[in-house]
Amino acid sequence: MPEKESLRAKIGDYLVDVSKLIFGGVVLSTILNIQSVPRGSVLAVGCLATIFFAVWGFYLIKGK
Repeated sequence: MPEKESLRAKIGDYLVDVSKLIFGGVVLSTILNIQSVPRGSVLAVGCLATIFFAVWGFYLIKGK
């Protein structure tokens, strides 16, 4: 089923892009001090979310 593999790869690419956007948002909000919560919690949650989406995306791209 080539279509299913193609869909998995596209979803994987999307999740990797989401992880890049989260990382960029965390870095920018930390640099610009635009958040109202402590910097450490923003960095921790942002880094965990980035890692989660990146790993999930790469898993889908690679397949089984």
